[in-house]
Amino acid sequence: MLMTEEKSSNAAKKYGQYDAPIELERALNDKDEALLKKVNAKYGDRIKNLYPYVIRTFITGYAHTAEEQREQETYNRIDHFLERYNEFHFETILNEPMKDEQKMFEAWRLYTYGYDKQGHPVLYDEIGSADIKSIESVFHNDIALLREYRFRFHRRLANCKRIQSEKMGCMLYKHAFVMDLQGFSTSHFGSNYRHIVREVIGDEQHVFPETLAVMFLVNTPWAFRLIWSVLKGFIDP
Repeated sequence: MLMTEEKSSNAAKKYGQYDAPIELERALNDKDEALLKKVNAKYGDRIKNLYPYVIRTFITGYAHTAEEQREQETYNRIDHFLERYNEFHFETILNEPMKDEQKMFEAWRLYTYGYDKQGHPVLYDEIGSADIKSIESVFHNDIALLREYRFRFHRRLANCKRIQSEKMGCMLYKHAFVMDLQGFSTSHFGSNYRHIVREVIGDEQHVFPETLAVMFLVNTPWAFRLIWSVLKGFIDP
């Protein structure tokens, strides 16, 4: 009963102009806390400089895994995150400008605009309507370059969430996601498009688990079911 009352209280509380973020509904339980303690002991200084709530997303993000596999799965995912973190220098990735970043943006538009009613930044990703030939021309099918471009954006997004969390005075690490499919065409069914989705967007689901608050697909064409069959496999539950 107490837990229900606490959730109800959080839901009714306002954080500035925003409602209580959905993150506040998921308190760490005893098993979560025990795993968090193990993670801190295992990784030590390797995770001390991460942004607030990063490790928490891995603790809760794989709680659905079978109990006997959860601990190792969590370690595997954190290891993968740290590989990307170090490979792309997340801490300093925005210190220097990226060559041709504006051209990359024009080929693959990725930006935030506004906040939802719970204070989450709203991410707009136009890969669903982007011109595949333009992406190939700018990125030259270089997956590492694509990742760097997107990781720079994700670092900006993480900065936005961190600042928003401080302003609201509560835990906030999720975002709303809008994908516009108005320009989707048969070219998006090609093997190169699927390869990009799998290698870049699919990978990000494991680098940034538990960060999606809500997703909207807008201007969906008649082939929506086929599009969704491609995309849904890369959205972690």
